[in-house]
Amino acid sequence: MPQLDLLSEIRAAWPVTPYPGDHILSECWCEECEFSVRNLRGKSWKQLKLEDFDGQSDQMGIEAYEYYLPGILVLSVQNPDEFSSSDLIYRFFTFSDNQREAPERQQQVSRVSGSLTQHQRRVLLAYLDWLAEQGWEAPILLSAARRAICDGVVEPYSFDELTRWCRQRERELKSQA
Repeated sequence: MPQLDLLSEIRAAWPVTPYPGDHILSECWCEECEFSVRNLRGKSWKQLKLEDFDGQSDQMGIEAYEYYLPGILVLSVQNPDEFSSSDLIYRFFTFSDNQREAPERQQQVSRVSGSLTQHQRRVLLAYLDWLAEQGWEAPILLSAARRAICDGVVEPYSFDELTRWCRQRERELKSQA
């Protein structure tokens, strides 16, 4: 799907909803978590900017993620070289067999994927196809995310397989340089 069509589809799949309030931003309000979500305070998903995700978004709560998902997708498509939403996408649609918190993560992934409409599922699958076309993402992650989004199948991906792909990709990039 061309970039402009994907942007239009993302915006159409998520109707404008009012900002639900700061209480959704994080599940913890310690100093580190508070700092992590500070740039999101009071912002609708349509107001997001690259600067709002300055590498400190890892403490964003599940409700915040559900609300900001379309804005994250838009930023990723508009700024593919500057903003990678893949970490956020995979944090909420996949989990590794190497994670200690697997049962909790499985519940989160089920919650997020279960909250999607059919239109939103189609758009997310188109986004994953777009990511695959860029060649930036591990096929095992794309596959796990597709299963969770499309089929509601929430299973861990193989951390070892991901590691092998990353090493192979690194070798390929070095040989191209």
